[in-house]
Amino acid sequence: MTLAIKGVVIGATNTLRARFPIEVGPLKLRNTMVPFGEIAKGRVKTAFLDAYNQSPDTIYPSVSNLPDYIKVDAAPAAVPPGEQMTFTFFYDSSRSDDWGLCTDEIIILSDNETPVTMPVSLTAILNEDFSKLTPEQREKAPRIALSTNAVDFEEMSRDKIHTAEVTVDNFGKEPLIIRKAYSVDPAVTVKVNKDKIKNGGQGKIEIKVDPSKSADELLNARVIIITNDPDRPQSTVRVVGEYID
Repeated sequence: MTLAIKGVVIGATNTLRARFPIEVGPLKLRNTMVPFGEIAKGRVKTAFLDAYNQSPDTIYPSVSNLPDYIKVDAAPAAVPPGEQMTFTFFYDSSRSDDWGLCTDEIIILSDNETPVTMPVSLTAILNEDFSKLTPEQREKAPRIALSTNAVDFEEMSRDKIHTAEVTVDNFGKEPLIIRKAYSVDPAVTVKVNKDKIKNGGQGKIEIKVDPSKSADELLNARVIIITNDPDRPQSTVRVVGEYID
Protein backbone atom coordinates (compact mmCIF):
# COMPACT_ATOMS: atom_id res chain seq x y z
CA MET A 1 0.00 0.00 0.00
CA THR A 2 1.20 3.53 -0.85
CA LEU A 3 0.05 6.66 0.92
CA ALA A 4 0.66 9.90 -1.00
CA ILE A 5 0.45 13.21 0.85
CA LYS A 6 0.39 16.54 -0.97
CA GLY A 7 0.31 19.98 0.61
CA VAL A 8 2.07 23.23 1.36
CA VAL A 9 4.37 23.51 4.36
CA ILE A 10 4.21 26.90 6.05
CA GLY A 11 7.30 27.58 8.14
CA ALA A 12 7.69 29.71 11.20
CA THR A 13 7.85 33.49 10.84
CA ASN A 14 11.63 33.59 11.20
CA THR A 15 12.03 30.87 8.56
CA LEU A 16 9.82 32.73 6.10
CA ARG A 17 11.65 35.98 6.75
CA ALA A 18 14.95 34.28 5.97
CA ARG A 19 13.68 32.56 2.82
CA PHE A 20 11.70 35.54 1.47
CA PRO A 21 13.44 38.72 2.71
CA ILE A 22 12.18 41.06 -0.04
CA GLU A 23 8.82 42.64 0.77
CA VAL A 24 6.57 43.80 -2.09
CA GLY A 25 3.36 44.70 -0.31
CA PRO A 26 1.52 41.43 0.36
CA LEU A 27 4.10 39.50 -1.69
CA LYS A 28 7.50 38.45 -0.41
CA LEU A 29 10.30 37.55 -2.84
CA ARG A 30 13.32 35.31 -2.38
CA ASN A 31 15.64 37.86 -4.04
CA THR A 32 15.75 40.69 -6.59
CA MET A 33 18.12 39.09 -9.09
CA VAL A 34 17.45 36.13 -11.38
CA PRO A 35 20.61 34.64 -12.98
CA PHE A 36 20.26 32.51 -16.11
CA GLY A 37 23.98 31.75 -16.28
CA GLU A 38 25.51 30.99 -19.68
CA ILE A 39 23.24 30.49 -22.69
CA ALA A 40 24.41 29.23 -26.08
CA LYS A 41 23.00 31.56 -28.75
CA GLY A 42 19.90 30.08 -30.33
CA ARG A 43 18.80 28.14 -27.26
CA VAL A 44 16.13 28.75 -24.61
CA LYS A 45 16.93 28.60 -20.90
CA THR A 46 14.71 28.86 -17.85
CA ALA A 47 15.23 30.47 -14.44
CA PHE A 48 13.00 30.72 -11.39
CA LEU A 49 11.98 33.25 -8.74
CA ASP A 50 10.02 32.02 -5.72
CA ALA A 51 7.55 34.17 -3.79
CA TYR A 52 5.14 33.92 -0.86
CA ASN A 53 1.76 35.49 -0.09
CA GLN A 54 1.97 36.91 3.44
CA SER A 55 -1.47 38.57 3.31
CA PRO A 56 -4.85 37.22 4.48
CA ASP A 57 -6.27 37.54 0.94
CA THR A 58 -5.73 35.81 -2.39
CA ILE A 59 -3.43 37.85 -4.64
CA TYR A 60 -2.65 37.82 -8.36
CA PRO A 61 1.04 38.69 -8.91
CA SER A 62 2.25 39.66 -12.39
CA VAL A 63 5.29 40.93 -14.29
CA SER A 64 5.74 43.97 -16.53
CA ASN A 65 8.54 45.52 -18.59
CA LEU A 66 9.61 42.19 -20.10
CA PRO A 67 11.74 42.33 -23.29
CA ASP A 68 10.54 40.38 -26.34
CA TYR A 69 13.03 37.57 -25.80
CA ILE A 70 11.93 36.78 -22.23
CA LYS A 71 8.58 35.23 -21.34
CA VAL A 72 7.20 34.44 -17.89
CA ASP A 73 4.73 32.04 -16.33
CA ALA A 74 3.37 32.81 -12.85
CA ALA A 75 2.07 29.68 -11.10
CA PRO A 76 -0.33 29.60 -9.52
CA ALA A 77 -1.88 32.73 -11.03
CA ALA A 78 -4.06 33.11 -7.93
CA VAL A 79 -2.00 32.73 -4.74
CA PRO A 80 -4.05 31.91 -1.63
CA PRO A 81 -3.07 33.30 1.79
CA GLY A 82 0.04 31.71 3.26
CA GLU A 83 0.99 29.88 0.07
CA GLN A 84 3.97 30.04 -2.22
CA MET A 85 4.23 30.64 -5.97
CA THR A 86 6.94 30.67 -8.63
CA PHE A 87 7.74 32.97 -11.53
CA THR A 88 9.29 30.87 -14.32
CA PHE A 89 11.25 32.91 -16.87
CA PHE A 90 12.07 31.66 -20.37
CA TYR A 91 15.04 33.36 -22.09
CA ASP A 92 14.99 32.85 -25.89
CA SER A 93 18.52 33.87 -26.87
CA SER A 94 17.74 33.58 -30.60
CA ARG A 95 15.54 36.68 -30.31
CA SER A 96 18.22 38.81 -28.65
CA ASP A 97 20.80 40.81 -30.61
CA ASP A 98 23.08 41.18 -27.60
CA TRP A 99 26.15 39.16 -26.57
CA GLY A 100 28.15 38.53 -23.44
CA LEU A 101 26.83 39.79 -20.12
CA CYS A 102 23.25 41.02 -20.58
CA THR A 103 21.07 42.59 -17.88
CA ASP A 104 17.37 43.43 -18.06
CA GLU A 105 15.27 45.09 -15.36
CA ILE A 106 11.69 43.92 -15.03
CA ILE A 107 8.94 44.93 -12.61
CA ILE A 108 7.17 42.54 -10.22
CA LEU A 109 3.62 43.61 -9.33
CA SER A 110 2.31 42.15 -6.10
CA ASP A 111 -1.37 42.17 -7.09
CA ASN A 112 -3.62 43.37 -9.90
CA GLU A 113 -6.01 45.21 -7.58
CA THR A 114 -3.63 47.34 -5.50
CA PRO A 115 -0.17 46.60 -6.90
CA VAL A 116 3.06 47.32 -5.09
CA THR A 117 6.03 47.14 -7.46
CA MET A 118 9.63 45.97 -7.18
CA PRO A 119 12.38 46.06 -9.84
CA VAL A 120 14.12 42.72 -10.44
CA SER A 121 17.27 42.20 -12.53
CA LEU A 122 17.55 39.31 -14.99
CA THR A 123 21.11 38.49 -16.00
CA ALA A 124 22.49 36.14 -18.67
CA ILE A 125 25.75 35.50 -20.50
CA LEU A 126 25.06 34.91 -24.20
CA ASN A 127 27.75 32.89 -25.94
CA GLU A 128 28.07 31.75 -29.53
CA ASP A 129 27.32 28.06 -30.11
CA PHE A 130 30.35 26.44 -31.77
CA SER A 131 29.28 22.87 -30.99
CA LYS A 132 28.16 22.09 -34.55
CA LEU A 133 31.35 23.21 -36.30
CA THR A 134 33.10 20.49 -38.29
CA PRO A 135 36.90 20.02 -38.09
CA GLU A 136 37.17 21.63 -41.54
CA GLN A 137 35.17 24.66 -40.40
CA ARG A 138 37.34 25.02 -37.31
CA GLU A 139 40.44 24.88 -39.48
CA LYS A 140 39.14 27.82 -41.55
CA ALA A 141 37.79 29.74 -38.54
CA PRO A 142 38.95 33.27 -37.68
CA ARG A 143 41.78 33.69 -35.17
CA ILE A 144 41.99 36.79 -33.00
CA ALA A 145 45.22 38.37 -31.77
CA LEU A 146 45.44 41.53 -29.66
CA SER A 147 48.36 43.92 -29.56
CA THR A 148 48.19 43.84 -25.75
CA ASN A 149 46.09 42.34 -22.97
CA ALA A 150 46.74 45.18 -20.51
CA VAL A 151 46.58 48.98 -20.65
CA ASP A 152 48.17 51.01 -17.86
CA PHE A 153 47.14 54.67 -17.87
CA GLU A 154 49.37 55.27 -14.83
CA GLU A 155 48.42 58.68 -13.32
CA MET A 156 45.22 60.20 -14.73
CA SER A 157 44.04 63.75 -14.07
CA ARG A 158 40.35 63.91 -13.17
CA ASP A 159 39.70 66.93 -15.41
CA LYS A 160 40.39 65.23 -18.76
CA ILE A 161 39.50 62.19 -20.85
CA HIS A 162 42.24 59.59 -21.28
CA THR A 163 42.45 57.42 -24.42
CA ALA A 164 44.31 54.27 -25.44
CA GLU A 165 44.15 52.02 -28.49
CA VAL A 166 44.37 48.25 -28.90
CA THR A 167 44.82 46.69 -32.36
CA VAL A 168 43.00 43.50 -33.35
CA ASP A 169 44.47 41.16 -35.98
CA ASN A 170 42.79 38.23 -37.73
CA PHE A 171 45.15 35.36 -38.50
CA GLY A 172 42.35 32.98 -39.53
CA LYS A 173 40.96 32.22 -42.95
CA GLU A 174 37.39 33.42 -42.38
CA PRO A 175 36.37 36.99 -41.43
CA LEU A 176 36.63 37.83 -37.74
CA ILE A 177 33.39 39.33 -36.40
CA ILE A 178 33.57 41.43 -33.24
CA ARG A 179 30.21 40.72 -31.66
CA LYS A 180 30.63 43.12 -28.77
CA ALA A 181 33.33 45.07 -26.93
CA TYR A 182 32.42 46.58 -23.57
CA SER A 183 33.34 47.29 -19.96
CA VAL A 184 31.04 47.25 -16.94
CA ASP A 185 33.07 50.05 -15.32
CA PRO A 186 31.07 53.30 -15.69
CA ALA A 187 34.25 55.32 -16.29
CA VAL A 188 35.34 53.18 -19.26
CA THR A 189 33.83 53.33 -22.75
CA VAL A 190 34.85 51.17 -25.69
CA LYS A 191 34.57 51.86 -29.42
CA VAL A 192 35.40 49.53 -32.32
CA ASN A 193 36.36 51.03 -35.71
CA LYS A 194 35.13 47.95 -37.62
CA ASP A 195 33.14 44.92 -36.51
CA LYS A 196 34.28 42.66 -39.38
CA ILE A 197 37.97 42.03 -40.06
CA LYS A 198 38.96 40.02 -43.12
CA ASN A 199 41.72 37.41 -43.32
CA GLY A 200 45.02 39.14 -42.57
CA GLY A 201 43.25 42.39 -41.72
CA GLN A 202 43.42 44.60 -38.69
CA GLY A 203 40.95 46.60 -36.62
CA LYS A 204 41.25 49.02 -33.72
CA ILE A 205 39.55 49.26 -30.35
CA GLU A 206 39.52 52.66 -28.66
CA ILE A 207 39.39 52.69 -24.86
CA LYS A 208 38.38 55.95 -23.16
CA VAL A 209 38.44 56.66 -19.44
CA ASP A 210 36.41 59.50 -17.93
CA PRO A 211 37.64 59.92 -14.31
CA SER A 212 34.68 62.17 -13.47
CA LYS A 213 32.42 59.10 -13.63
CA SER A 214 34.27 57.28 -10.86
CA ALA A 215 34.56 57.98 -7.15
CA ASP A 216 37.41 55.50 -6.72
CA GLU A 217 41.08 56.35 -6.37
CA LEU A 218 42.26 53.49 -8.57
CA LEU A 219 41.05 52.18 -11.92
CA ASN A 220 40.95 48.40 -12.16
CA ALA A 221 38.63 47.49 -15.02
CA ARG A 222 38.30 44.93 -17.77
CA VAL A 223 37.37 45.35 -21.42
CA ILE A 224 35.62 42.26 -22.78
CA ILE A 225 35.86 41.50 -26.51
CA ILE A 226 33.47 38.88 -27.89
CA THR A 227 34.20 37.42 -31.35
CA ASN A 228 33.39 34.45 -33.57
CA ASP A 229 36.79 32.84 -32.93
CA PRO A 230 35.80 29.35 -31.66
CA ASP A 231 39.09 28.89 -29.79
CA ARG A 232 38.98 32.29 -28.16
CA PRO A 233 35.40 33.59 -28.20
CA GLN A 234 36.11 36.03 -25.37
CA SER A 235 39.25 38.12 -24.95
CA THR A 236 40.04 40.39 -22.01
CA VAL A 237 42.08 43.57 -21.81
CA ARG A 238 42.84 44.74 -18.29
CA VAL A 239 42.68 48.53 -17.84
CA VAL A 240 44.38 50.07 -14.79
CA GLY A 241 45.52 53.45 -13.55
CA GLU A 242 45.48 55.93 -10.68
CA TYR A 243 43.18 58.94 -10.49
CA ILE A 244 44.83 62.14 -9.27
CA ASP A 245 43.32 65.54 -8.47
